[in-house]
Amino acid sequence: MKLKLQRFVVFFFLVISVSAPVDAQKKSAREKSVKPADAEARSFRNQQLLILHENLLSRTLDSIKKMDEVALRLSVRNQLLAYLWDSRTLSSKHVSLKRNLALDAIADLNDHHLEMPRFMVDYLLADLAALIEKHQPDLTEKLKAVKEAAKIGRESLDIHSLFELKNGDVLAAAKIRQLLAQRGDVSALNFWLDDLREQKSGEFEPLLREVIAIAERGPQISFETLFWLTPICFHSDVPQSLQRSFAAMILSRTQPANFAVTPAPQSAYELLAGALPQIQRVLPEHYEQAVGQSLILRTSINQTQLANEERSKRLKESENPIEDLVREAEATKTKGERNELLAEAAESALIKEKFDTCLDVLARIDLEINVPGHPGFWRDWSGQFLKKFVKSATAAEELEIAEKAALGMTSSLAKVEAVASLIRHWSKAGEKGRAHRLLVEAIKVADSVSDHFEKSKSLILLSIICDQVDDSKKAQLLLSSVKVLNDLDKPTTPRDQESYQEYVRKLDQTGYQIIRGFKALTLSDEDAAIALVDQFHKSDLRPFALIGILSGLKELLSRAEERSAR
Repeated sequence: MKLKLQRFVVFFFLVISVSAPVDAQKKSAREKSVKPADAEARSFRNQQLLILHENLLSRTLDSIKKMDEVALRLSVRNQLLAYLWDSRTLSSKHVSLKRNLALDAIADLNDHHLEMPRFMVDYLLADLAALIEKHQPDLTEKLKAVKEAAKIGRESLDIHSLFELKNGDVLAAAKIRQLLAQRGDVSALNFWLDDLREQKSGEFEPLLREVIAIAERGPQISFETLFWLTPICFHSDVPQSLQRSFAAMILSRTQPANFAVTPAPQSAYELLAGALPQIQRVLPEHYEQAVGQSLILRTSINQTQLANEERSKRLKESENPIEDLVREAEATKTKGERNELLAEAAESALIKEKFDTCLDVLARIDLEINVPGHPGFWRDWSGQFLKKFVKSATAAEELEIAEKAALGMTSSLAKVEAVASLIRHWSKAGEKGRAHRLLVEAIKVADSVSDHFEKSKSLILLSIICDQVDDSKKAQLLLSSVKVLNDLDKPTTPRDQESYQEYVRKLDQTGYQIIRGFKALTLSDEDAAIALVDQFHKSDLRPFALIGILSGLKELLSRAEERSAR
């Protein structure tokens, strides 16, 4: 029995010693067969991405040609040039394509710069110049020539240059009326009116009458502009009726009752005080009223300045400056000054990370107070302040109060941005449940935003960050954004009107966000991103989406190259 056991043990070890090398050989063979298979799959994937990239690049070039807005077309070309020139994967390819794109951009500028908003010409030309100087310096002189042509063309639209043309006074007056119709203050209005007066133009009196009527209605024409208009309007060449109208307008604009909400500015007093001799001359029956108003304004300004100086001194010496500021605010005579002091107290509390106090102070601010020339000022300020509050509270790990502040904001892009920052934080901290709850809340907020551009940007932002919480919502959120943009109505006003130019500017800003959104979706699902491009109804926005997809494909190619190099 013992002999049999010994034989069995010997046999067992012989089997192990023989089978072990055989198993090792089999395992090695399997690994060798897997590696070529993986390499082949990676190579196939690379080829697939490259072919897809080339097809989409061609599609992007075609879509640019179909764009209606010159400014957006130039913006997209700049984006595509930057993408092609800065890409490591593609830097050595498409040499002629990049040159032709740059030439097309220069030609567009040369032929259509007058159709573009002035401010967009300036920054788009600067972007193009930087790209050409760095990557295509041989085109620098050609761009300079176009830049000079654009400058000369723009100067032809300046009021000063219009005076030199035939019937220039009529053209200049029409341009001034156009600027006034855009509801903005017109810089150098005094020079243009004085030129019309000196030329004895038939446009002078009707235009001056319109200016006085606009100034009478409200703050569109500032006290500073009216101050510089005073010597012109009281000139001996000006009819007495117009002089009286101008004097009466000054009296109306500088009434103490107009400054019940916001303190009277120094410029209001200077306007009235400077006009007193002329008011005595053309409106003697109102001279006493004018003197009384000027004294009230002067006293008010002096009191305000003195109060500010005393307040600054007290706050420097105070042990509780935030409480003292709130107390000062509640004791002020005007609602505007009250808001300003409360805002200062809130800022101070935020700097000192007294978050509860900060929110308490913020709740006291009256968001409905009107600031002349800045509609919705306090609501906008509150939104931006709370966004900053959320960032500071999150950095200080005061997450509960940060969330309270974010959710307490009015529905806006700023609120979505604030909630998005908390989603990122909770996601990084592994609190997926809380992050998901906030994502659901943020989507509701985005859906309730009334402004189309803000709503679209909100949805794009959520589509970018949702992969940290729920990747399945990414494509749907981006589709919702596209649908919002499809519903945008194009202004019917001429291209040179402020409302139309603002529309183009907002489209361009949104285009940058579209690039980010489609790049993020491409990294998750390029097929979904490509399918979504066709949902755009606006030809001016589709190229931005395609550039986003190209950027995503470039990153996927770079990742594939890194894996192959390992």
